[in-house]
Amino acid sequence: DYVDQSAALLLFLSRGFFKSRNCLREVRRAAATSKPLILVHEENLNKGGLPLEASVQECPVELRGYVFGAAAGGAGEDAPATSPPRTPITWHRYTDFQRLSLKLIAEQILLASPEFCELPSVPLYLPGELSIDTLRFARPVTLHTSAHNPGAREFVDALAGSIE
Repeated sequence: DYVDQSAALLLFLSRGFFKSRNCLREVRRAAATSKPLILVHEENLNKGGLPLEASVQECPVELRGYVFGAAAGGAGEDAPATSPPRTPITWHRYTDFQRLSLKLIAEQILLASPEFCELPSVPLYLPGELSIDTLRFARPVTLHTSAHNPGAREFVDALAGSIE
């Protein structure tokens, strides 16, 4: 079975994914063999997407803990072991954001492979991609925030900390 031969299973979460007999067969086999999952979420409703919570609700209760992790819960004696919480990769359709989606998918595939499975991350770089290390201001910058904009100060502090 090809699920058994795979290092991981990528699930493209779209409307009706968990209503497909074939998709469910693959997910159940992956759960039975404890395969790592890579979740990619289509959120564009016009392209067959759905809100992530709707995808969780479509997933059979006994598979939720395995597919979505501990936060989604699971039920039943035969339920696969609960996984750590998973953060699905959002599938973007704008070119630059789509490249980021593809890069994140590639990293997760690598992390599921025997060569990289012990690493916490696999930094990948796309030609022409900007690096945070190259972002600098030519001269000092003053950025003002409004007390009436909740979270703005925290955002500016985090931004300043990342480019100092």
